[in-house]
Amino acid sequence: MQETLKKAASDGNIDMSERQQVAPYVDAAAKRAEGVKECVAQMTNATLDMAKSQAKAQAEMEGKFKALADHLQKELDNIKRQMKNKQQN
Repeated sequence: MQETLKKAASDGNIDMSERQQVAPYVDAAAKRAEGVKECVAQMTNATLDMAKSQAKAQAEMEGKFKALADHLQKELDNIKRQMKNKQQN
C-alpha cells in the first residue's frame, strides 16, 4: 500500500485499481480533517465568547471604578471647601 501511495505521489498517475486501494485512506483522512476543522471552529467560538465576556466584565469594572473615583473626588472637594471655610472664619 505504501508503495502504491508513493508511486501515485511521485508520478501523479493513478489507475482505477490504485484509486480503489487508496480511497478508504483518503476518506478516513478527509473525515479526520473535517473533525479537526469542526474542533478548531468550536474552540475559536469558545475563545471569542470568553473574550467578549471578559471585555464586558472589564467595562463594567471600569465604570464602577470611574463612579468611585468621581465620588471620592467630590468628597475631597467638599473637605477642601470645608477647610478653606474654617480658615477664612
